[in-house]
Amino acid sequence: MTAHELEREGVDFKEDDRATAHMIKVLVDASLCFANASGGTVVLGVANSVRGAAAFTGTDLDPDYVKRRIYELTVPGLLVEVEEAATSGQRLLVLRVTEAVEIHADTQGRAPRRIGLDCRPMTPAQQAQLRQDRQGIDWSAQVGTRTIADVSAAALERARDFLAGSADPTRRGYARLSTPDMLAALGLSNRTGVYCEPVSGC
Repeated sequence: MTAHELEREGVDFKEDDRATAHMIKVLVDASLCFANASGGTVVLGVANSVRGAAAFTGTDLDPDYVKRRIYELTVPGLLVEVEEAATSGQRLLVLRVTEAVEIHADTQGRAPRRIGLDCRPMTPAQQAQLRQDRQGIDWSAQVGTRTIADVSAAALERARDFLAGSADPTRRGYARLSTPDMLAALGLSNRTGVYCEPVSGC
C-alpha cells in the first residue's frame, strides 16, 4: 500500500522536497489542521504515491528548528512534539499535534481544520462556533446586562396568552405567576437579570 492509502483523519504523510521554507509552511498548515480538529500525527519523509521501502525518502530538517518555526508562524503560538524516527534506513520526523483549546491560525489569520483527509479553511463564523464549543460557553445561560424591567410588556402578554392556551397544565400555571417567577420558570432569567439570547448574545 502507498502512504496515501494509509492516511487517516488523524494521520498525514509528507515528503520533504528539500525546500526548507516551503516545507515549514506545509508543516505549519498540517499542524494547524490537526490542532483545530481532533489532533493527529504528521510523518515527514514519506512519499505519498510510492509503494514499499522506496516510499521512505527521509528528511534533513532539524526537529528543534521545525518545532520553533511552527510556534513562531502560528497565532497563538502552537506547540507540537517533534521526534526523529528511522525506517528503512531513512531518518523521518514525527510531529504529534494535540487538539487545542484555542483556535490557531497562521500569521495571515487563516485557520484551517482537517475534515476527513482534507485541510479546509474555516470561515469567521465557523471559527467563532468552534471557539464557543471548545470553551464550553453557553451564551443562552449567561446573565446579560438587561433586567426583568427591560422585558417588553407586549412580549410578556403574548407569552402569558401562549402559556394559558397550553395543553400542559403545568405550563398553564406559569401564566398565573408573577413576571419574575414566570421568567424563572421558563429558564429565561434568574429573577434578577435576563439571560442572553442564544443567537444574538447579550
